[in-house]
Amino acid sequence: MIILYMMIFNPPTVKRFWTIGKKRYINVLFLTRPVNCKAFLDHREKRYINVQNIFWVTIILMFGSRFQSGGKYTGSYINGIKHGEGTFIYPDGSKYEGYWLNDVRHGRGKYTYPNGDIYEGEWADNQRHGQGEYSYAVTGSKYRGMWVQGKMEEAGELIHANHRYVGGFQQDKPKGKGKYVFDNGCEMLGRYELVEVVLEPETEEEESVIVVEPKWKIEELVSLE
Repeated sequence: MIILYMMIFNPPTVKRFWTIGKKRYINVLFLTRPVNCKAFLDHREKRYINVQNIFWVTIILMFGSRFQSGGKYTGSYINGIKHGEGTFIYPDGSKYEGYWLNDVRHGRGKYTYPNGDIYEGEWADNQRHGQGEYSYAVTGSKYRGMWVQGKMEEAGELIHANHRYVGGFQQDKPKGKGKYVFDNGCEMLGRYELVEVVLEPETEEEESVIVVEPKWKIEELVSLE
């Protein structure tokens, strides 16, 4: 709508085409008065461009751009890269809706994965980082809490159909003090300790593998009634 209005009342004088990486851009140079520009920006509550007598408007903001890999992006750009609010549909069918900073997912956003899982929360440098909620499509379970560089960390809770776990996490695994809260009216208090477990090889050619697994230790069972 903004582009159409400007073309009717402020005809474009120059068109510019260029390619950055795999993306094709179309810019139109408009001559207009600062008061008109500011009115549009304030109405849309956007800050894509500065108020000037002469400016470039990127049509790609309105109609989206397709990538040679098959992905599609619709949203704001700054200096030819994704920056601000926008939606990217990836070739595998996953979709990110939210904020970008210098071409990476950064800020508040929602990511829908190919298997139906959904993460909604904070991002930094393309990774889940900060407060957020991850929903598992198959089981219906959810993790709600803190993320650090894509991993469950610090305080959080795992919510299941008839119970939930509330406590600390480290590297996607529960660790430290926590509790299980059951729908039947009781709580199980305890703590998780990370212990090393040796996985024996299935064949003679393979070697034993040591992994770290959480082990739950019950301390108290409390009735909530």
